[in-house]
Amino acid sequence: MTNVRFRRNVMERCYYSIEYFMYNITPGTDSHIEDVIYEDNLMRDAGRGFCMQRFDRLGASHIKSGRGLNPSKNFLIRNNIMWNSGSMIIQICALTQDPKYSSCLPELSNNVYIQRPEGEIGIYSMGKGVRIAFDEDGEELIKAADPNGKYCYDLT
Repeated sequence: MTNVRFRRNVMERCYYSIEYFMYNITPGTDSHIEDVIYEDNLMRDAGRGFCMQRFDRLGASHIKSGRGLNPSKNFLIRNNIMWNSGSMIIQICALTQDPKYSSCLPELSNNVYIQRPEGEIGIYSMGKGVRIAFDEDGEELIKAADPNGKYCYDLT
């Protein structure tokens, strides 16, 4: 996927607001994500609504990457509002770092992360990662992954 912009969308009650993955890359091919930006989107209530009929209700998230290689270059997720999830806000991981690419994780910049106190921020890591609660540990994860991001609780 190259040269794609997802801008100014409202994504509500989806199991995954954004989903991408690259599991089995065929040897000799150049499969990767390059110059892709998700920006200025409102993502709300992942894992709610019609998708609650799924058998695996504990994996909903606004951003879901498969646990694959996910090689990328200039992959940016910025200025979005990710508001509440029945499970995690983000589920972003990559199994290995491909030296041809700048990263296998997208760059997060200036996003707003809002979750209920009993929810999870989720995962942002190389490797399989560990699910992190939406608490002080989750806030530290966001500060490291998205230094200009905002982290707040939905107490409604």
